[in-house]
Amino acid sequence: MIPIIPKHLKTVPTLIKLSRMSEDELANIQDFSIYNENARVTFPGKTDIRGMNLGEMIVLGHRSVEVYPHSYHAEMPRAGKGLNKKAIIEFYNWAVPSKYENQASEYVAKLKKKFNSLNAEYRKYDVSKQSLVISVQNFSSM
Repeated sequence: MIPIIPKHLKTVPTLIKLSRMSEDELANIQDFSIYNENARVTFPGKTDIRGMNLGEMIVLGHRSVEVYPHSYHAEMPRAGKGLNKKAIIEFYNWAVPSKYENQASEYVAKLKKKFNSLNAEYRKYDVSKQSLVISVQNFSSM
């Protein structure tokens, strides 16, 4: 069963490719990604996306990502199941605040501290691309 993907979200593989896949292929998508102008979430390894309503299950906002948000009608599965698993999150348009413009290393230290407190691992921040990358083991503890 093909997942439901609203027009404001894009995926890798594309919706066209997903629509041509068998049930078995949809149950084993390698390194599935979903993104918009704000962020990209990549699930390393195999992910089963059969029948999921990805527009309800994933919210990609400016500087925020929610997987199984409070507004979602079903319970979050236990860690390691469904989309509640390891993910790499890249935020776009994450500009350095003006008070840190000449203190990028201080800002990066602040980001590392912030994401560590959220049980996320800081991976990198690219000032010129305004791109921040973190990873999480699952979304249960966020």
